[in-house]
Amino acid sequence: MKVIKYYNEDFKEIDDKTKAHWLLDIETINKDIKIHKLYELSTDKVEEYMTYKEHRIGADYYHNKDDIIFENALVNGYDTGMVVRKDYGILEIYAIGKNGNSEGISKSYSFNNKKIQENLWYKDELITGYYNYKNGNVAEKTLADGEIEIVKQYYPTGELYVKGSCKKIYNGYIYKYIKEGLWEFYILGQGYEIRNYKNGKLTGFYEIKNLNGEIVYKKEKLKESCKSYFLKRLDFNGKLYKTIVVNGEFFYYSEKRDDLDDFDEYKY
Repeated sequence: MKVIKYYNEDFKEIDDKTKAHWLLDIETINKDIKIHKLYELSTDKVEEYMTYKEHRIGADYYHNKDDIIFENALVNGYDTGMVVRKDYGILEIYAIGKNGNSEGISKSYSFNNKKIQENLWYKDELITGYYNYKNGNVAEKTLADGEIEIVKQYYPTGELYVKGSCKKIYNGYIYKYIKEGLWEFYILGQGYEIRNYKNGKLTGFYEIKNLNGEIVYKKEKLKESCKSYFLKRLDFNGKLYKTIVVNGEFFYYSEKRDDLDDFDEYKY
């Protein structure tokens, strides 16, 4: 037996189907099991889910052409087990624990720009993560008790490129990580830069070392009254960039450095 119901944009049931934003098709399998198909009439997306004794136990989201974009299972109203999502050009596969917490390994793939992300979760706490972005760089993030985050990024050749630590802060709305302490930025085949951060801002300490560890450029911390200064920076290919620092923040002075454009919040 099937039942068709119509709903407006606020998801209130209505009788006039010409004004409907949603259409709900309910198929009764037996007294306990029902299959629901929810159509958003302004698009070609469909949500299909099953209920057992009025409890929702899983869902698929897909287009009318049966292209599944989201698939999950629920226990007591929580996502559980393996969840598969393919939407907005991204494929996500992740596991959810019995309390709705992220658990185990999650993977995210973006086909258009080849972004790949893999994280390991335990009781909704991110333990470690790996990222492979469109420019071929690989980034690794490791958390210690959820407070200090160690960030590493690698060249496509496997050589270490970036290494540094972050601390966790609460900005009144969400938790975020900001750079803290010494960070090393390696220059492939040449050496590396060393910078010091405090509360996410540069302290003014800056060095460039060659591959033998010898300092070839050094800029000590400036006077407190000095609000801005210039630095020279190198990209993957050794190209020189002039950069202005204002109030401890980097501002691009010449051509924009784009080799870390996709490195989440860790742009610099």
